Amino acid sequence: MFGKDNKLLQHHIVNIIQHNTVVNGDIQCNGDLRLDGIVKGNLKISGRLVMGHDAVIEGMVECENAEISGKVKGDIKVKEVLQLKKHCFIEGDIFTKKLIVEGDAVFNGKCIMKKTENVTGSEKIKVAQL
Repeated sequence: MFGKDNKLLQHHIVNIIQHNTVVNGDIQCNGDLRLDGIVKGNLKISGRLVMGHDAVIEGMVECENAEISGKVKGDIKVKEVLQLKKHCFIEGDIFTKKLIVEGDAVFNGKCIMKKTENVTGSEKIKVAQL
């Protein structure tokens, strides 16, 4: 009834880095990542990043969606929705399509938000000149 490409049959991968775990180096993972430990390196995630309030990232982050409660020192590139929860601390630039910021979230940097499908050729030139 369902083909091999049907998403209902595919297993969803969730990677977990627990408390008291320190990773020194870059991480690239397919699926989602739940981070409660410390990463000193860049993260490239094909799915969703969820950071607990004790989690720390010192490096660049790239993912599809993110919910951040911890600390990030580095740029964050999120293709869809970025949620900054009330205890998060971000020191770096944000590039995303949609941004949700809760009260008491701290963000020091610049934020660039755009919907790429709505950008015309002349607007692309203006953005490039900035």
